[in-house]
Amino acid sequence: MLFTLIDHRLRTEHGWTGVIEFANASVKTRGAGIAAGKSNKRDRKLAAITKVTETLGACSAAADKLAWWRAQAKQDDLADAFLMCLDAAH
Repeated sequence: MLFTLIDHRLRTEHGWTGVIEFANASVKTRGAGIAAGKSNKRDRKLAAITKVTETLGACSAAADKLAWWRAQAKQDDLADAFLMCLDAAH
């Protein structure tokens, strides 16, 4: 649903004509050194939370967003959504 909403809004509101690529869990936590598979699901969730915290923490202009992030109870779900929106190179 997130991909569909982002695609729709970018195209209708901003005239964007690019391509959205689905980023599964292993792509979102690439570089974290965690193998694929069900047994590593919890480790990937924690790695995603860490990646978002580090990304927000690296930008001084996002201090208010980092404070908001730290106050959230469902960081694993939010991390998934956030990381799907980041460039895969990050």
